Order: sequence, then C-alpha cells, then structure tokens
Amino acid sequence: MFTGKGVLVAKGAISVPVTYRYIETAQAGRAGHLFCEPGPTDPGIFAESMRLSCDDGIEMLIVVTSVSDHRLVFIGRETKTSTT
Repeated sequence: MFTGKGVLVAKGAISVPVTYRYIETAQAGRAGHLFCEPGPTDPGIFAESMRLSCDDGIEMLIVVTSVSDHRLVFIGRETKTSTT
C-alpha cells in the first residue's frame, strides 16, 4: 500500500490538498482512498476525471467512485512515474 500527500486537480484548475492511500492493480491501474478536509467545494467536481499529483512525483488520472464528508474512493491509472 502506498501512502502520502498530494493534490487533486479537477476541471477548471480547482485543486484540493489530499492525503492518499492506494494499491496497485493490473498493469498501471490504481485503487484507493483520498482524505481531505470538507469545504465549500461543490461535490459535482468529482463527477469528471481528475489528476492526482502525489508528493513522490507520481501522477494519476483518476475517477472518484464514492464521496463522503472526508473521504473519496477512486480508481485510476498512473500516467507519470517518479524518476527518484
């Protein structure tokens, strides 16, 4: 399981700081949870694909499958791997 901090970037350049926890699935697939502070963010932004930029340099294209007050469940795929 991979954990860390990152930024979730939605359409319209809306960015939400998150902590993440995910696992690898087949090939470049990923599945996991994002944890964030609730705020004035419209939950409708989670209806489209987004980019997750992880603090270790990994980037993912993700889709949120479930939303609660502090947690988002996602599936996605890695689009950029850290070079460190």
